[in-house]
Amino acid sequence: MKSYQIFQVDDSKENARYILFSGLEMVKHLGLTITRDKYQKVYEGEIEESENIYETLEQIFTKFNIGKKPEGYQGHSLSVSDIIAIDGKFYYCDDYGFEEIEF
Repeated sequence: MKSYQIFQVDDSKENARYILFSGLEMVKHLGLTITRDKYQKVYEGEIEESENIYETLEQIFTKFNIGKKPEGYQGHSLSVSDIIAIDGKFYYCDDYGFEEIEF
């Protein structure tokens, strides 16, 4: 099993609403940066590990978009601008796929 956390934009933070549901290119175009203070952790859980990290990320994405959300989940369906943390690395849910970022 692999531990992971999901972070979503806290739109009450300054300029955070411009990041919400925006791809990385748009965020950069607006001159904004992805920083932890603009996010809140909405879930922490475990998932079966796949052969590579991107398959694991896709499994998590599917889990939080299809069917019933896990007990204790406090966020919206996983979407663009959300961040998944696994093994100390952070992955931005981009327009298409995931991008590893500093967070």
